[in-house]
Amino acid sequence: MAYDPSVFEAQRRALMNNYSSNAAMQGYANFISNQRSGRNLADFNEQFTKQQKPLVSSYGRRGLVGPNVRSGAFKNAMAEYAKSGIKSRAEMQRQADEGNQQYKLGMDQSTGQFQSDLADLEAQKARQIQEDALQLMQMRAGI
Repeated sequence: MAYDPSVFEAQRRALMNNYSSNAAMQGYANFISNQRSGRNLADFNEQFTKQQKPLVSSYGRRGLVGPNVRSGAFKNAMAEYAKSGIKSRAEMQRQADEGNQQYKLGMDQSTGQFQSDLADLEAQKARQIQEDALQLMQMRAGI
C-alpha cells in the first residue's frame, strides 16, 4: 500500500473522537455522581437535624434534661448521637472521594490509552513511509 496521509489522518481523527466521547461520558457520570453525593449529604443533614428534637424532648419528658438539669444519660446520648452523625458524614464523604478518585483513574487510563494509540499510529505511518521509500529505491535500482 502506498503512503496516503488521508488514511492516517482519518484514523487519528477517529482516535480523537473516541477519546473525546469517552472523556465526555466519564465527565458527565462524575458530575451526576457528585450531584447525587451532594443530595445525599443534604438529605442526611436535614434528617439528622429533624431527629435531634424528638431525641432531646424524649429526655426532657423523662426529666433528664431541662433548664437547670443535665443528666449523664442525656450527655452520653447526645455524644453518641453526634458521633453517629460524624461517622455517617465521614462515610458519605469517603464515598464521594472514592467516586472522584475512580473518575481520575478512569481519565488517566483513557488518556494513556489514547496516547499509546496515537504513538502506534505514528509508528505505523513511519513504517509505511519507510516501506514505500524502500520500494522506490528498489525500482530505481531496477531490482
